[in-house]
Amino acid sequence: MADTIGRITVPAPVQSGAKFPLVSLYGYGMTRDWKIVEHRFGELATLSVQRYAVGAGARRFQFAKPDLDPCDRADLLNFYDQVQGPYQSFIYPAPNDDRQTFTNFTVIFDAPPLSITELQNRAQTGLTFLEILDPAKAPAYAVSSVVTRFPTDALAQALASEVQIIIPLVHIKVRTGGVPDIYFSDRRAVFSGFPGAPSPTTFLPRLIGIGAPGTGDVIMSQSIDGRAENVSFKFGNADRALSALVNDCAIDFAQIDLSFFHVNTGTLIQLWKGVILSWQIDGSAVMSVQCSDGLYPITQAYPPRTVSRQCWKPFNTAILPGYTPCPYSTAGSGGDPTSCDYFYTSANGCLAHGMSQYFGGHPEQPQSVVIKDNGTGIIGGFFRSTVT
Repeated sequence: MADTIGRITVPAPVQSGAKFPLVSLYGYGMTRDWKIVEHRFGELATLSVQRYAVGAGARRFQFAKPDLDPCDRADLLNFYDQVQGPYQSFIYPAPNDDRQTFTNFTVIFDAPPLSITELQNRAQTGLTFLEILDPAKAPAYAVSSVVTRFPTDALAQALASEVQIIIPLVHIKVRTGGVPDIYFSDRRAVFSGFPGAPSPTTFLPRLIGIGAPGTGDVIMSQSIDGRAENVSFKFGNADRALSALVNDCAIDFAQIDLSFFHVNTGTLIQLWKGVILSWQIDGSAVMSVQCSDGLYPITQAYPPRTVSRQCWKPFNTAILPGYTPCPYSTAGSGGDPTSCDYFYTSANGCLAHGMSQYFGGHPEQPQSVVIKDNGTGIIGGFFRSTVT
């Protein structure tokens, strides 16, 4: 079953099914990036560092064959054209440690373009293949407990351990009706027991970076003066699935929350929740999203529209399915049934149509005010004349 982001179907990677035609000689290898995050606290003599294992990256295979004869060179170029560079995946038989047997991996070319050095009687090249992980083998986790920002005593003790594995989780709920909730992480993982989500829920590997704007690796910063907390997210958009998402629905002011799953204890830490203020897609493989917490909306000037004596509601017209702000056909009577001049007491306005309770403007009601004239009377303000 294909992955979906909202109502957008994520295009599946194209698999060629072809097998790499050359055999790597001795000197081959495999590397894997184990991402580590350092947490520094204290200073001077009390400075301490705690390291968290974020997770294992994909494997990279180094192909080693320093001497390519004309036949090998032709086979390599034809194969590269066949799989269209890094576009299609293929099978790479990686040599095992015994140098006799092989293990097949699904890979793509890591760094295009293909570069070949031509010598007098041979050719040389260096290739790196990037493993394509099988979605069916994504790890599954179960949420055993949920905390909101502040850890329990048991979790605080577990967080002091030297070995930590923490998975960031992002949940987005857009305002457009009928769009399913969106779940992102920095890896593909399946969770059961995630609050408010169906069980199990698959988190798609789209999260590239988290951080407050202009603060480097800082996720967010708090201030005691009441300012809002701003957080920036970066999501992968190489397949343009997120571009299709923003064309399908409005993500402005969508709800977004950031949680961390502590693998060691099965605890979900609900750290932060806010709204999406803006987003940017510039043609690159990254989509940037700027967010702020719930304090942001209450700092804005309201009402958002200009105070006017004229009503803003379209006369007897539905502006959303099931919502007619001026329902004359069911709630009004009198006046011209086909038009309105959008004033309160005008000849063909709200009162004339019997729709006073639905008026969307601000009617002015003149009132008289009586004040005392400080230029009259005696010392102490007694016996002053009144002015109406």
